[in-house]
Amino acid sequence: IPMMVEGYFDNMSVVIDKIHDILKIGGIFVLDIGDSQFSGVHIPTHDLLEKICLLKGFEKVSEEILRTRYSNNGMVLSQRIIRFRRVS
Repeated sequence: IPMMVEGYFDNMSVVIDKIHDILKIGGIFVLDIGDSQFSGVHIPTHDLLEKICLLKGFEKVSEEILRTRYSNNGMVLSQRIIRFRRVS
């Protein structure tokens, strides 16, 4: 599971680099993302992707929770829309 999580964030880092390359300064992209859990361990996907975006020249414009959902073991999870603006 740790390798799967690491691979996901490595791949998303590449995606965010590509978005940065094609988006003009001031441009906005929208991310529809949900957090996850594996074996009872919560993965705050939205928080980790936000940190990657901030490191790569974006700022968070807004965030809203679209829905609350539940994992198979009953952990409360969410689906969110996060908007980022390219600043550099």
